[in-house]
Amino acid sequence: MTRSRSILSAVTALLVGVFALAAAAQGTAGKEGKEGYEKPPARGAVTLAAGDDGWVTPVGGMQIDLADYPIAKIFGVQYAGHDKVALKGKPLSPDLGNIDTIIHRTEDIVLKAKKGRGPLQIAALSLESDKPVKIGDKSYQIRVGLSETQKPGRITVTQTGKDKGTFSASFLVAPKLVFAPEGGGEALTIDCGVVPCGRGGKGFLMATRGTPWHLKGVSPDSDALVERKLTAVKAGVRVGGEGAAAYTTTGSSNFVPGVAIRRGAIRVVPTGDIHRVVPPIIISQ
Repeated sequence: MTRSRSILSAVTALLVGVFALAAAAQGTAGKEGKEGYEKPPARGAVTLAAGDDGWVTPVGGMQIDLADYPIAKIFGVQYAGHDKVALKGKPLSPDLGNIDTIIHRTEDIVLKAKKGRGPLQIAALSLESDKPVKIGDKSYQIRVGLSETQKPGRITVTQTGKDKGTFSASFLVAPKLVFAPEGGGEALTIDCGVVPCGRGGKGFLMATRGTPWHLKGVSPDSDALVERKLTAVKAGVRVGGEGAAAYTTTGSSNFVPGVAIRRGAIRVVPTGDIHRVVPPIIISQ
């Protein structure tokens, strides 16, 4: 995920996850056990605030196999191609730089004994085919967004240092594929929230394992590096729409997924099996 970041190869390999703005960990004051009050985090516990994580998908970062989609039902002809279709990111908004994928963590995660878990869900996706795809006697440019129906997933976080750690996450994505004919004409749509599609009829899996993360608000020098290298997700930006699910961003938090700060050269590191994105990235101090 440049980290204008960059989670999908419904068939091949995946994701992962965004950039964060500082949001200090908070506990809720009050009397334990009294209605209307929450039990405060344990002393020394770290709170990863809920928020949006943005990613950037490079060319070929995701591939889809159209054999797993109901092409004949929608187009009236079989798809004769044998190669998977390479996709690339299409920026969601000028206000978000090159970010094409947003994962939303819906709840704060409190790390107890340096571990924690919480829910997350894909909130926005904007990909397009690297090259036109021929179906029947026509060529189409494919745009990939989200269906209105999405299932939540889970993220598991481990802290390995005062401002760093690793995380793993997985969830199913129901995409919406729009086939726009070259030269103009009516576009055709496959909505995987309505019809079975993808491998096993379940859309595609986005997953990552052992991916690094950085905690903002601990080291000003490290935070300054992250802010210079990565694009944070601004709050209040409306993305999606035009036939795909719409979402208004809540903004990045103190959790910066996909980033490890080391001494040495900056380099992009692999993200997983399916949706390859940027970050993860290693940033020199």
